[in-house]
Amino acid sequence: MRRLIVHVTVALTIAMSLQVAAAEDTTSSNKPPSQVVGRDIAPFLKSVNDALRKKDWDLAAEQLAKADALPNKSEYEQGLIDSMRKFILAKTVTPAFHVKDRAELLLEKKRESVP
Repeated sequence: MRRLIVHVTVALTIAMSLQVAAAEDTTSSNKPPSQVVGRDIAPFLKSVNDALRKKDWDLAAEQLAKADALPNKSEYEQGLIDSMRKFILAKTVTPAFHVKDRAELLLEKKRESVP
């Protein structure tokens, strides 16, 4: 499961880096304009990417809020923001079933250790 999370994190980071790089050179890009990150939002998304690499979820969420507050975002940019927000949420919130499983494991270990 951890390998999957690592692979998804790396893939998301690479995809974000490519999109930010595409925003810097829009003149030679073969992509349609709707899939290019604008120059006004690119610095925020880059800082979110850097914070995600450092696993600084609070800074990433803060920069993402700043990017989301910008006016005139394309649907593509809003989709990137939404997917990053979901990723941060997935990394910071512990699902209830994990908590329950962990509690059950701790109880089993406690029962085993009691003579």
